Amino acid sequence: KVLQGERGPRRDTVLLNAAAALYAADAVGDLREGIKAAERSIDSGAAFAVLQNLVAFTSSVAEAA
Repeated sequence: KVLQGERGPRRDTVLLNAAAALYAADAVGDLREGIKAAERSIDSGAAFAVLQNLVAFTSSVAEAA
């Protein structure tokens, strides 16, 4: 639900976790920038689309095995 735009404490946790990962990967300069990037990804639907692609890929790999 969070990746589909639901707001609340779960979203806040996801945003902070994503921001920390982006910062650790040197993809952003600080946590605030990471939170903004994560918000854009969720709000644009990009994060959910990546999740859907991952699910489809792992399902196809599991079927092939």
